[in-house]
Amino acid sequence: MKENYSESKLCILIACRIVNAIHLRGEEDTYATFRNIFQELQGHENHGYVARNLASAARREDKECLFLAAIENFSEYQDDFGLFSTMCNRGSFLCVSARQSQALPLLLESANGMRQFGQIHLHIVYNNIGMCYITLNNASEASKYLSLTKKVVKTNMSLLTAQTNLACALVFMEQTTRA
Repeated sequence: MKENYSESKLCILIACRIVNAIHLRGEEDTYATFRNIFQELQGHENHGYVARNLASAARREDKECLFLAAIENFSEYQDDFGLFSTMCNRGSFLCVSARQSQALPLLLESANGMRQFGQIHLHIVYNNIGMCYITLNNASEASKYLSLTKKVVKTNMSLLTAQTNLACALVFMEQTTRA
């Protein structure tokens, strides 16, 4: 396969295959299959996408290294979309790992950076910020960001997620009539 593509294009292809494999074969099998390929392609443009997607399949203890490798690659090759979207993924991971003080600034920076790409991706970042605020017991900020999520979301499935999370925040604030 390598002889047919540049390393940069191969990284994009592998990143897509990782996502498909996660859904078809599960995280553990995907991680075992692709971790060696990840090593082989290190240092090439777009390797960050391989690292970020592999982080989705990785064991908890390996996720942080993969997210940091992705961020480093995106910074090196000045790929703002990859950088800020990975910061969002890493922030979400840090939040669910009870590291909210590290997660929140990362998520807020991700939101600022993703604005340059329009609102299409902001619902994901706003949702993660809102959920992080919930875990910090800051229901008013959670409600603000989850309302923003609902406002900018473009798909029905994401709208359902946004409405559910906003309802959760409202219940948390004891505003059950609005939930």
